[in-house]
Amino acid sequence: RVAVVAEETLGGEQTEGAVVLEAERAGAELVYRSTDVPPPSAPPRSEWDEVVDAIREADPQLVFVDGQETVGLYAALRQAGVDADIVGTLQVDGDDLARDPDLVLALSGSYLVSPGVDVTTRDSAEWGRLVIDMAAVGVAAEDIDRAVVLGYAAVDLFLAALSDTPDPLSTEAFHDVLNGGWEYPGIGRMVCGGWWPASHLVEYPCAALVRVSPIGDPLATVVPLTDFNVATRPAPADDPADSDDPDDSDD
Repeated sequence: RVAVVAEETLGGEQTEGAVVLEAERAGAELVYRSTDVPPPSAPPRSEWDEVVDAIREADPQLVFVDGQETVGLYAALRQAGVDADIVGTLQVDGDDLARDPDLVLALSGSYLVSPGVDVTTRDSAEWGRLVIDMAAVGVAAEDIDRAVVLGYAAVDLFLAALSDTPDPLSTEAFHDVLNGGWEYPGIGRMVCGGWWPASHLVEYPCAALVRVSPIGDPLATVVPLTDFNVATRPAPADDPADSDDPDDSDD
């Protein structure tokens, strides 16, 4: 039994649709869906009573929450005693949680999807290399957060594509490589790969799942970076009766 609360944006609608499809494929029952999370351009929502009451009445076993301005919803669900796993797309770093006990309390026990990167698995050779490289430009290991990893990955992607560009080097040749079926391998268990040019438009199906805990490390990896299969829903067939084109018929 799944409930979905998504952001009131095109991206939120797409995420809602994806979760609905995933629930169907998993044989789960969708018991509640809404786009009640304000868009980033709007002020954060100050009260969630109406949404929480509706979710509690639907009695889900899993609540999926999409959007950044959602900390209040996580907290309200727990305070209301909603007995369900809460999974969301809120992006936080361990450093954010270490500095803000109230944030830990609000998110405690929740699971967060981390698309593209995982900043919690720090025992790999790739993370060790990142620490060395960041030290070379004056960034201490304790200051490495999600933003640093994303910037590092962007440079790594650029250099990887550049190394595959044939001579003579030119912007056109680089463009042709990056947009000609090239694949970015990613960085170990830290950064997902990508396929191009599809990655301009479609997020690579790779993510980690982390859990917020008030004990020990505030963020712990539950599922490491994993490539997932892509599920698609067939487009509905056009009904010739709805068409204005006289030639658009079964004949």
